Amino acid sequence: MSKKRKLFILGILISIIFLYLSLRGFNLRLVTETIKRLNLWLLLAGSLLFIISHLVRSYRWKTMLRHYKNISYVHSVGSFFIGIFGNNIFPGRLGDLWRAVIIKEREDVPRSLALASLLVERILDGIAILLFAAVIVKIIEAPGWVDEAIFYLGIILAAGVILLFVFTEIYERHGKHKTTKLAEIFGNVAKGFEIMRNPLTLLALSLLTLVAWVFEGASFYVFLKAFNLSFHPSLPIAILFIINLVVSIPAAPGALGTFEYGIVLSLSLYGFEKSTALTVAIVIHALRYASGSLLGLTFASIWHIKPMEEEKKLEEETEKFLEGKDPNSTSH
Repeated sequence: MSKKRKLFILGILISIIFLYLSLRGFNLRLVTETIKRLNLWLLLAGSLLFIISHLVRSYRWKTMLRHYKNISYVHSVGSFFIGIFGNNIFPGRLGDLWRAVIIKEREDVPRSLALASLLVERILDGIAILLFAAVIVKIIEAPGWVDEAIFYLGIILAAGVILLFVFTEIYERHGKHKTTKLAEIFGNVAKGFEIMRNPLTLLALSLLTLVAWVFEGASFYVFLKAFNLSFHPSLPIAILFIINLVVSIPAAPGALGTFEYGIVLSLSLYGFEKSTALTVAIVIHALRYASGSLLGLTFASIWHIKPMEEEKKLEEETEKFLEGKDPNSTSH
């Protein structure tokens, strides 16, 4: 059995476990009552806010890459949504690599540089989520494990930032003048981290990160209002924190199961019945999945990209990168 198939099966098993945890105690009558209360216009508004949050993230990515090349915003948006679409249909978050491949083809940005920028994105998003979570635990009486999760995640994040600075410093001192292909790849990765050392750029990226999360938090707020639910204003922030914590667990494409469990857990902490929470989770996940995939598929169609033909190429690109080969990287 190939490594890819093993990872895919593992992801499916993880999704089944989380779906089981979400479905326990399912009450069909409460589901019917919840659906009857739905406001379709608010669901549409929530989907629009979700899309806007990704448009802001696309601009943040363009800003990240500006120190290397001033790429087209259209190409940044298209690559971003194609990456989301890829994560929804491919296992192992291959959509992230697909985004790097597309921006290489469109703007000649080295894949190693693009992938490094994605890591910077994760760090900025992690910091924002921890800040939001810190606010939440001050507002509500959160379980003890939430405080512990925030503390340990903060340590992991701080260690990651320190390692990035150490990596760029080592490259600047010892690897900058080497001409091997591996040194070029490490150089591109280091360039991706250099933005963390520019105070003005870092400030701009931090503000864009906060704006993106505000829009996504607002989308959850509107989604919940679409179900005519009464809830504490801090609930959308709790959802953001718990969802991003749970979906980091490798599961089936599209975070099937993990996303639902994250919503159910969030709403359960605020006293909502599990059947209501699961209905909310399924509807929100379907709308987010559909909107992100539709935009990604639209850009793929416009750029004549055939998703089903890309998976094998992406696997080959992953192997080349892990072996220290980035044949299409360029030096600027």
